[in-house]
Amino acid sequence: MTFEDRPGGFEVWFSERIARDHSDLAEASVRWLKVQPGVQGVLYEDPVVLMVDGRWNEDPKSELRAWWSVHLDWIDIA
Repeated sequence: MTFEDRPGGFEVWFSERIARDHSDLAEASVRWLKVQPGVQGVLYEDPVVLMVDGRWNEDPKSELRAWWSVHLDWIDIA
């Protein structure tokens, strides 16, 4: 999973493995992101890329990695 800042938010890029083998968790992470304070919208049209508008008070990279670590404790989400 990689992150890229963009004007007004950031992008999250899932690995092909996550997108292909864990699409249910990818969709669950989108639902989780949508309810985070400061997130104004999440676009998830591609199974690999999320576009997130807005920010929240916590570090989005750390928070999302922590979410994935709880759900996939055997995989290294770097």
